[in-house]
Amino acid sequence: MDSYSKLQIFEKQLTGVTLGLTPHDEWAAKCLLCFGPENQDEKAQHGEAYVCLCMDGNFQHRHHQFASKDTADNTNYPSIFIPPSQINNHEVQCTATDGEASGIRTSCSDTHKAAKNVHNSSLWDKLDDTELFGSCCRHDIPLKMNNIEQTGEKYELISLVLNLAIITMWALLPCEYHQPPPHCVPR
Repeated sequence: MDSYSKLQIFEKQLTGVTLGLTPHDEWAAKCLLCFGPENQDEKAQHGEAYVCLCMDGNFQHRHHQFASKDTADNTNYPSIFIPPSQINNHEVQCTATDGEASGIRTSCSDTHKAAKNVHNSSLWDKLDDTELFGSCCRHDIPLKMNNIEQTGEKYELISLVLNLAIITMWALLPCEYHQPPPHCVPR
C-alpha cells in the first residue's frame, strides 16, 4: 500500500508541475464551487459569505503504545493532511505571542475542555492519545486535516488551518475583481 500511496503522490505532483497549478488551483480542484471561478450568471448577494469553512476535532482516539507506528515523512504525507513540519513551524510562530495573550481569560476557556477524563486504571498508561482535527467547506468536502499526537487542544492547529484558507482567499481576490483590489496594489 505504501508504494501505491507514493505513486499517487508522485502523479499529483507531476500533474501540478506539468500544468503549472497554483495553490489556488489546487484548492479549486477540491471544491470548485467555493474556490473556483465565479459563474457570471449568478451574482452573490451583498454580505453573503463567499466561503464557509467548518472545523471540528475528535480528541479522544486511543492508540496502544506498542502497536505499529507508521510515521510518514513530508515527501509521502497525504496531501489532505498538513505535514508535521508545517505544524511545528506554525507552532513556533504562535508560541512567540503567548506573552501577549497570557492575561486573557474567557468563559469558554474555563468550561470547555475536550477529553478532560481522568483515568486511574493501569490500562490507560499503555495507550497514546491521538487526535484528528479537520476542516471542510459548506459542500461537505474535506479540505485539510491535522493528525495530532499527544498534544491535545491547541490554538496553533486551528490557526494553521485558518491561515491556509485565508491565504487561498487572498489569492481569490484578483480573480473576483479581475484585477488586484486597490488596497493590495503595491505602490
